[in-house]
Amino acid sequence: MFIGKLSKKVGISIKAIRYYEEIGLIKPAQREGKYRVYDESYIPVLEMIKLAKKLGFTLDELKDIAQSKTQQGLVPITQLRQALDKKRTNVVE
Repeated sequence: MFIGKLSKKVGISIKAIRYYEEIGLIKPAQREGKYRVYDESYIPVLEMIKLAKKLGFTLDELKDIAQSKTQQGLVPITQLRQALDKKRTNVVE
């Protein structure tokens, strides 16, 4: 699907999707000529980013978490818990 359709499906602007790709939060899209083409695998990732931002995570915090993927492509659960605990503590204070 093209970026406009993806944008409508997840409720994130085209500009934001391009920016997330530029900073490495999402993998680069395949290209058909000059157009970005996205598959369904982008939807849950973008929904997670949207939710994390609502919970108060910054893009820098999300980049740190995303960069700590294991060889299997998974973020270590302990790091996720630490990030959530830190965010929870900041919200309660």
